[in-house]
Amino acid sequence: MPIDKTKFVYIDIDKVPDVRRRALWDEIFDSIDPGKALVVREGEKGFHSIRPALRDRQKKGLYKDYYVTSRKDKGLKMIYVARKRT
Repeated sequence: MPIDKTKFVYIDIDKVPDVRRRALWDEIFDSIDPGKALVVREGEKGFHSIRPALRDRQKKGLYKDYYVTSRKDKGLKMIYVARKRT
């Protein structure tokens, strides 16, 4: 079955959303001081995406002195993004 090109939608490149979220994660990770941890509670924005965001950057050789751990406290899940002391 051939592809019907008339069904595709084309837009101007200026209307394509830029990839700002990636830059925001870098700003967030950079804001964590050595020896400190960022706490993200379940239900907060970024709860499910912070771990893969850090993992992706670590595969590229970035943020090697950071690690993620999670705990459940009184039924509430929390993720900690910790930066090792240097």
